[in-house]
Amino acid sequence: MASAMRQHNAMYAAIGKANNPIYDYASSVEILIESLQRLSAVYFESDLNDEALYLLDAAYSLTKFPTAEVWSVALKLLQRSYGHYNSSDFPLKKPASNCLDDNDADLYLEDECDSGPIVLKKFVTPCASQCFSYPTVEASILFNKASTYHKLCKYSDAKSAYNLVRSWVHGMLASPIGPHTEVLMELGMRAENNIGFINYCEGEEEMALSSFQSALLFARSLCTLSTAYDLELADVLSNVCRVSWMSGKINQLLFDNLNEVLRIRSNLLNRDHPNVAATHYNLAMAEYARQCNTSALNHIFKYLHICSARSKAGYDDLDPVPGLIYLMLIQNDEKEDKGSIELARGLNSLQEKRQEFGPKSSEAASTLNYIGTVLFHQKDYQNSLLFFKEELRLEIDLADGAENISTSVTCNNIGRIYQEMGQYHDAIAYYHRSLRSEYGDIGRLSTCSKTAKKIKITARGRANASSSSSNLYSTVWYNLGLIQDKLAAYEEAIFAFEMSLELRRAMLGADHPDIACLLYNIGVLRMERQQLDEASACFSEALRVRRKGSSGQLNDRHVVTTLEKLSMSQKEKGNIIASLEIMHEVQTIQEQSPDYDGPMRKKSIGITLRTIAELHHILGDIEAAMNAAQKSVETLRLTLSDDVQDDAFDRNEHISTIEQVVCSLLMVGSLYHEMCNPLDARAVIGDAAQILAQGNNILYTPSLSALHEVTSMLTAYQSAPQA
Repeated sequence: MASAMRQHNAMYAAIGKANNPIYDYASSVEILIESLQRLSAVYFESDLNDEALYLLDAAYSLTKFPTAEVWSVALKLLQRSYGHYNSSDFPLKKPASNCLDDNDADLYLEDECDSGPIVLKKFVTPCASQCFSYPTVEASILFNKASTYHKLCKYSDAKSAYNLVRSWVHGMLASPIGPHTEVLMELGMRAENNIGFINYCEGEEEMALSSFQSALLFARSLCTLSTAYDLELADVLSNVCRVSWMSGKINQLLFDNLNEVLRIRSNLLNRDHPNVAATHYNLAMAEYARQCNTSALNHIFKYLHICSARSKAGYDDLDPVPGLIYLMLIQNDEKEDKGSIELARGLNSLQEKRQEFGPKSSEAASTLNYIGTVLFHQKDYQNSLLFFKEELRLEIDLADGAENISTSVTCNNIGRIYQEMGQYHDAIAYYHRSLRSEYGDIGRLSTCSKTAKKIKITARGRANASSSSSNLYSTVWYNLGLIQDKLAAYEEAIFAFEMSLELRRAMLGADHPDIACLLYNIGVLRMERQQLDEASACFSEALRVRRKGSSGQLNDRHVVTTLEKLSMSQKEKGNIIASLEIMHEVQTIQEQSPDYDGPMRKKSIGITLRTIAELHHILGDIEAAMNAAQKSVETLRLTLSDDVQDDAFDRNEHISTIEQVVCSLLMVGSLYHEMCNPLDARAVIGDAAQILAQGNNILYTPSLSALHEVTSMLTAYQSAPQA
C-alpha cells in the first residue's frame, strides 16, 4: 500500500513538473519520458500490457523526436492513463520484486514439466535526476518493450528488441565510462538473460548457455557495485546451471555454482522460500547423478521439509512428488526384494504418468495410491503417509476443492496409517473427514448426545448397501471403534461398532462371519462397562452366527476367555443361571473348535466341567453338580494319560494337569460328604492322594507336596467328617 502511494505521488508530481513553466523544455521532456516509463511499469505489473506498450511507444517517440507536438501528444496520453490509474476500477497489483514470486519454483525437472529458466522481468527506468542520456533512455525503453512482448509470449518481437538493446549496451560500454555504467550493465544483464531464455525455449541450448554466461559477467560486475543485485546474480547463475544440467554437463563447476546459488538465496530469502527449496532439490539431483546418495538425501529432506511447511501455511506452489520419488529411489537403491522391485516399478510408473498426463491428473493420483499401499505393506508408514497425503491433495485439486468418495477412501488410508503409528487423535481426525460426505461433520458429535444416537442408516443407504461406499464407511466406523476402545472411550467405541454393524448387516446379511466379529467386540465393550445382559445378548448372537458358518476373524480361545470373564461377572452379581448358560456355551466351543488340539481340548473341557459343577452346587442341585464333577475327573484323567504317552513331554504342563485332576477329585469327595457318603468320599480323596504321591516321586514340586499333605490328612479315618 505504501509503495503504491509513493508511486502515485511520484507520477502526480511528474505531471505537475511537466506542465510547470519554471522548467525549461528539455527538462520537461526528460520528466515526461520518465513519467511515461514509470506509469508503463505499473500497467505492466497489473497485466495491462497493451496499455503499457502505448506508453512506452510515446516515451520512445519523444526520445527520437522531442518536438512540441510530440510532447503535447505524450502529455495527454500520460494524463489520460494517469486518470485511469487513479480510478477505482484500476486493477492495481503489488509491485514486483527483483526475485519474482509469481515465477514457478526454480526446479530442474528433466523430461518433466520444465518451467524453463528464470526471466528477469523488472522494468529498467533510469531516473531523470541523473545526467540524462538519450541513448541510455532509449535502450531502457526498448528493453521494457521487449519485456512486455516477452510477457505476451511474442518471442520473435521480444528477441529482436533484446538484441537491439544488447548491441547498444555493448557499443556504449565500449566508449569511455560514463555516469550510466550501472544502468547499462543492468540492461545488458537482463537482455542477455532473457535472450538466453528464448534460445532455451527454442531448443538452442548452446546459444542459451552463451547468453546466460554473458549475463553472468554483467551480474558479477553489478554485485561489486551494490548488493541489491545479489538475488539476480543467483537467478542468472541458476539459469547457467540449468542449461548445463539439461545438457548433461555434470562437473565440479556445476556443483560450485549450485552451492553459490544456495548460499545467496539462503542468506537473502525466507528459509521456506520456494527457490531455496528448489535449489536443495537441484543439488539433490546433481549429487544423485554422481552417486553421492547421502548428500542427495540430505538436500531432498530439506526440500520436502519446505514443501510441508508451505503446504501447512496454505501455499500450493511446491510439488513434493519429485522429491518423494527420488527419496524412495535412493533409499531402495540396489535392493532386490519383491517389495523394493514393486516400489521401483511404481515410482517409474509415476514419473511416466506425470510426463504423459501431467502432474495433476487422475492417472498420477492412482499411481500415488499404489506406491503408498506398497510402502504401507512394507510398514514404512512415514513415507506411505507422504504419498497418500499427496494423493489427497491432488484429488481435492481435481475435484475443484470438493471432497467425495475418492477423498473419503484416501482419508481412510491416512487414518489407517496414523492408527498403525499409534497417533490415534490424528487417525480419528482423518476417519471423521472420511465420513463427512455421508454423515456431515461427525467430529462435532458426542456419542452420548441424542443427536449422535439418532444417526442411523437410511432407507436409501440400505438400498445402496452393496456399494463400495457402504463397505468403506463400515470399515471406517470399525476402525474408529478400535481406536476409541484403546483410548478407553467405551461409549464412543460401542457407538462406532454399532454403526459398522448396521452397515455390515445391510450389505452382507445377518449371518456373515463379519457380523459375529462385530457383535463380539460390542459384547466385550459392554462387559467392560458392566452392561452384562447386553453383553450376553451380543455374545449369544455372535455365537449363533459363528455356528452357522466359519468363525471369520474370531479366535475361539479369545472367545472362551471372554465368556469365562462374563460368566464370572454374572456369578459375582448373583446371576448364577446366566453364568451357567455361558459356561455351557464355553463347553460347546471347546468340544467343537479347531482352535483346540487333543490334550488341550480335554484339559480345557475338564476345567470347564468343574466350573459348571460349582455353579450347580451354588444353585443347590447336588446331583447335577456331582454328574459334572465326575465328568470333569474322567476327562482330566484322559489328559493325564495322554501327557505321559506324549513324546514331547512337558514337565510344567504335566504338573498343571495333576493339580487339575486333584482339584476335581477333591470336589467329588466334598460332594460325597454332602450326600452323606463318607466312604466314597474317602476313597475318592485317597485316589487323589495316590496320584499326588506318584507325581511327587517323579516331579517333586512344593505345590504337589502341599496338596499331598492335605489329601493325606483327609484320607485319615479320624479326619473323616461325621455324617
